[in-house]
Amino acid sequence: MGLMPTRVLGDTHIKQIKLPRKKDSLSPVPEINIIRNASFAILVTDGITDIISSNDMCEIIKNKKCIFKAANKISKLQTI
Repeated sequence: MGLMPTRVLGDTHIKQIKLPRKKDSLSPVPEINIIRNASFAILVTDGITDIISSNDMCEIIKNKKCIFKAANKISKLQTI
């Protein structure tokens, strides 16, 4: 499980100040994966990625004709 974005900015008592940001376990540097020729982009919180894989999210989005219906289905998975 990950931490909420606001937590990684303020938990200085957990951070290892002597380490560079990228090597610290708590970093405000986002994880970004760039895929060439992608059909869409997904921006979700850790609450979603804790319960569903990227591949499963992509399948839901591909199978829905309306992006709002796809987003609604993904968000409802979090409440299960």
